[in-house]
Amino acid sequence: MRIRLATRFIIVYALALLFCNAATVAQIQAITHPSKDLSLGFTSTGRVNTVLVKPGDHVNAGQVLAALDDRLATAQVDLLSIRASSELEIKIAEAEWKLAKNEESRVRDAFSADAAGEFEVERLALQSERAHVRLQLAQRKRNELQQQLVQAQLVLEQLSLRSPVDGVIETVTIEPGEMVQQAQPVIRIVVTNPLEIEAAVPTQRTSTLTRDQMVLVLFDLPGVPAEQRGQVLFIAAVADPASDTRTVRIQLDNPARAIPAGIVSHLILDKEPPEKDGVTQNTPSRTR
Repeated sequence: MRIRLATRFIIVYALALLFCNAATVAQIQAITHPSKDLSLGFTSTGRVNTVLVKPGDHVNAGQVLAALDDRLATAQVDLLSIRASSELEIKIAEAEWKLAKNEESRVRDAFSADAAGEFEVERLALQSERAHVRLQLAQRKRNELQQQLVQAQLVLEQLSLRSPVDGVIETVTIEPGEMVQQAQPVIRIVVTNPLEIEAAVPTQRTSTLTRDQMVLVLFDLPGVPAEQRGQVLFIAAVADPASDTRTVRIQLDNPARAIPAGIVSHLILDKEPPEKDGVTQNTPSRTR
């Protein structure tokens, strides 16, 4: 009898320890998300000329992804380049102004010698002033052409769709020859390094969480370490009264992009994240 009682006590005690330990390191389900998810479109309407990427391609910031037909815009840039670089009108206006000034000077000399009338002096002075104004107009016209050239170059540049970030092409919905509208989403690009993880954490469990705190993230993926360190990026200031939870967003490095977005992971908030080779792992790079 005593042996049975002792055995039952041991079993009850062991179960109590297990339940206490499970409560201490309770796992919270979370979902991985891209740190950036962008839908890109052209800033103008036009016909697609080239598509240079396909789903799955890794792209760099500034890389051209697709381009519209730019023949008309290129011709406009070429035309304005010729006109904006020409100094012919300015040189003609300068020559006419110099000629008018010379004639005015000679008439003034003649007027001093009583060989010309006052009316003639005034007439040539006005002609000289008019020639000077024409020179100023020619200079202003050239400045305006240079500004028009800058505008035309910007229009031409906007016909190419460039990636604003380093990321991965998720979807491409256009083909060469298709017409696209302004701001129509045509390419989706995602950034999964760093990766973000979002979870609805019980409000009571968030009382000890702080921004930048390191937490343990668990994964069940072949080829991916089961335990990884994540950094608290965001804790919602407003709780959901229906579920009594607060949204918590974690960020972790994913340099090989081995962890995809949209999968289930688990957070352990009450266990100190492990160290690597006796040294604390680097904190994830912040994107916000």
